[in-house]
Amino acid sequence: MKTQDTVINYIYAILTAADGVQVPVYKYTKPTNVTPDEYVVMNALPISAGVMQTVIVNVNYYCVDIDKANALPDIETLECRNATLMTLLQEVTDVDADGIGYHIDFESQEYHREPLISYHYSNIRLKVKIFNT
Repeated sequence: MKTQDTVINYIYAILTAADGVQVPVYKYTKPTNVTPDEYVVMNALPISAGVMQTVIVNVNYYCVDIDKANALPDIETLECRNATLMTLLQEVTDVDADGIGYHIDFESQEYHREPLISYHYSNIRLKVKIFNT
């Protein structure tokens, strides 16, 4: 059986590869003392058991508001980075170096506002299937 960590590490490797996103990527939470204008935070819901395990992974791309006083998002950057993430993560089927099979299905995408920190973010929700051999 695999854990959430296995899947998070796999998604992290995709996002931080040479052709991945060019912004900081954090697992589970962003460090408190870091405030980049753009970044990604990934987390996962509980993972199932069995020969084929499934887990929902949230990939959240954060972007500082273009007009903080009026809470206006930087739509152009959000759309551009969202498209990049979708290209990297959409319908991936792969076997990693350890022989673990993965399949990523897109479930949903939506934008949210974080008023306390003057950011908006795109939440991409993925269903990841792990094939244990």
